[in-house]
Amino acid sequence: MKAKFIIASILIIGVIFLFLPVTLHKDNDLGYNDREVDLYFVPIESYFSKTMNIGFDDISGKSICALAKDREYLSIIFDVSNFKFVNSREALTKKVNTGMTAILRWNEVTPNFKTLSYEDQYLWDKDNTSNYALKTKVILKKENTENLEFFPNKITKINFVGDIMLSRHVNTQMKRKGYDYPWEKVQEIIGDADITFANLEVPISDLAPSPSSGMIFIAAEKNIPYLKAAGIDIVSVANNHSANFGNRVFKDSLKNLRTAGIEVCGGGLTANEARDSVILDNGEISFGFLCQSAVVGSLFADRDTEGVSYLGIEPWYRDENTSIANLMSDISKTKKKADICIISPHWGVEYKHVPNNSQQKVAREAVTTGADLVIGTHPHVVQSVEYYDDGFIAYSLGNFIFDQEWSQATREGIMISSYFYDKKHVTSNLIPLLISDYAQPKFINGTASNRVLEIIKNGSVNLY
Repeated sequence: MKAKFIIASILIIGVIFLFLPVTLHKDNDLGYNDREVDLYFVPIESYFSKTMNIGFDDISGKSICALAKDREYLSIIFDVSNFKFVNSREALTKKVNTGMTAILRWNEVTPNFKTLSYEDQYLWDKDNTSNYALKTKVILKKENTENLEFFPNKITKINFVGDIMLSRHVNTQMKRKGYDYPWEKVQEIIGDADITFANLEVPISDLAPSPSSGMIFIAAEKNIPYLKAAGIDIVSVANNHSANFGNRVFKDSLKNLRTAGIEVCGGGLTANEARDSVILDNGEISFGFLCQSAVVGSLFADRDTEGVSYLGIEPWYRDENTSIANLMSDISKTKKKADICIISPHWGVEYKHVPNNSQQKVAREAVTTGADLVIGTHPHVVQSVEYYDDGFIAYSLGNFIFDQEWSQATREGIMISSYFYDKKHVTSNLIPLLISDYAQPKFINGTASNRVLEIIKNGSVNLY
């Protein structure tokens, strides 16, 4: 019995020593301070590129640009003999803006590039990254992996849509075809986000009927469930139509929206309330929204009276320094409460595709002050976009639900899908749309989509 115990002990010790060198060798390869992580890459092109997806065969068959520091890692995935490696981000940007496709580490992507899906997998689609193929394992010092590891649950998507007007001819069509008619072709897409934002250019109240003509708007309360069903989380009321039926209806509309769980930005019972930011949280990241109207005909709030937040700039007002300073102060306050600051001014010249000097001046100052995104509305047509000092500016989204059938330009608009990783804005995609039958938008592609993007491209800066 004793002999059997000794033999068994010897065998166990032998097995331990047999495997111990292997384990020690593996630990030694990694190093005490080393860590193995997945390094994700993103294909990028110039911002207004028509390409949406690229695959392994595409990359193997064309000239690709990448940073020299990534040669070793990319050579694990591809034959890099067709790659043009450059030493700086500036050199890579120049190559991209002359038409080359580039591959960049995920954490080095910025919104002046268009990010593509790879083999039909979009990295920023947090529900669809498990099979993402453009990655490789790397061994790095632990202290160098903190900003390199990718966690899909840190992604936030925000959809921004433009002017929504549910009165006049839109209301006539809804009475004929149902109150879900404007939303039928877009509902699933606009609601596919963590937060969806819209400019609501109509009060929603049953205190007055909706006119079938004219320039003053009101929509019935039965519209609210359809706003909710479309996934709209927050609306701006800082515009020149939200109080078309006076103070009493304006207050009723605020109450109706908030009771339904739709956040209201840019309007309140006092000027301070109207100017205050709306903070929305998504996991560990918070977003602060600020909305202002710079258009004559708005009901502007004061110290004791309800209305919307005032911004005095051309063309409706001379650039009024106090209101501009107030906006910058509000941005600074918001950045102390939220990780990301988004402002949405209602501004500019109607039916003009290029912003005026006042818009550009205020937008750039807002970014310098701390705004991460500037999302403009009012002109009823799309306007230029801009990348400035790490901030993204879209001067006008155009119409989203509106009855201006009298021109092609007023029937066109865009939705912007912005993606954030943790506290960083990584990319924004422009998704063109076309309104038909006085009420119904749909998202478009091909020639129709390219027309809208070309209009936006003309006059856009720092993006191509």
